[in-house]
Amino acid sequence: MDGPCDGRFNMATDLALLQACDEAPDAPPALRVYGWSGPALSVGHSQNIERDVDLAQAEKRGVPIVRRPTGGRALLHHREVTYAVVAPFGGTGLRSHLKDIFDDVARYLTAGLVELGLPEADVAFQNVPQRRRAGRRSAACFAELHFGEITARGKKLVGSAQKRARNAFLQHGSIPLEDDIALFISLCRYGSGEERREEERALRSGTTTLRQELGRAVSFERAAGALVSGFNAGGVFSLEPDGLTRRECELRDAILEGS
Repeated sequence: MDGPCDGRFNMATDLALLQACDEAPDAPPALRVYGWSGPALSVGHSQNIERDVDLAQAEKRGVPIVRRPTGGRALLHHREVTYAVVAPFGGTGLRSHLKDIFDDVARYLTAGLVELGLPEADVAFQNVPQRRRAGRRSAACFAELHFGEITARGKKLVGSAQKRARNAFLQHGSIPLEDDIALFISLCRYGSGEERREEERALRSGTTTLRQELGRAVSFERAAGALVSGFNAGGVFSLEPDGLTRRECELRDAILEGS
C-alpha cells in the first residue's frame, strides 16, 4: 500500500510494474493500492488532450495532467483510493481473457466494498456496456459505464481499465471517497455553457462516492485496508507489505525521465 504520490509517479509506477512482470512471466500477481498527493487529471493513452482538456484552467488551478498507460477518457484523481493489479497470464489464479480478468478483479473489489459497509445487494458488476447518451461525446471517463466496472445502487462507483502486454496485464481503477465533480468539470472543454451543465447533471445522477453510499466520511487508510482484505480473501494474492524491486525502480525512473 502506497501513501499519496503525484500523478506522474503513480502512472510511471503502474507501467513499470507491468513492464517488469512482462519480462518475468513467472512472477506472482501483485496488488498496489495508492493515493494522490494532490489533484491530478489523467487522460487515456490515445485521448486528444487539446480537444478535451482546458489547459489554461488546469494551469490556473495547478492541476497537472498525466497520461495513463490504459485507455479511456479524462479522470480527476484526488480524494480517492486507487488500485492496480499486475499479473502474468496463466497460472496465477486469475483467468487470461480480458472480460474474465475484469470479472475476477470485480469479485475482490466487491468483497472490499462490502467490508467497508456497503450492502452486497447494492453492489453490481457491469457485464454489458451501457448505451452511450445521444449527442456530444463526453471527455469524462466516469460519464459512461463500461464492461467490468462496478455500480452501487445503479450508480458508477468503480471505474477500471486494462492494458495488456505480451505476457502480462495491468488493470487499475479509481474509487472516489468524496465528490470532486465541480473541479473536474472546470478542467474540461465544452462547446457551450449548456453542454457543461448537461455533463455535470449526468455525472451527478450517474456516479457516486463512498461517502454518499455509506453516509459518512471514509479515510484513505480505511478504504485501502478494506480493498487489500478483499483481494486477500480471494486466495489468489499472497499480500505482504513490500516495496518495488530494483528492476521495477529502474523501469519507473526510466519512464519518469522519458516523460
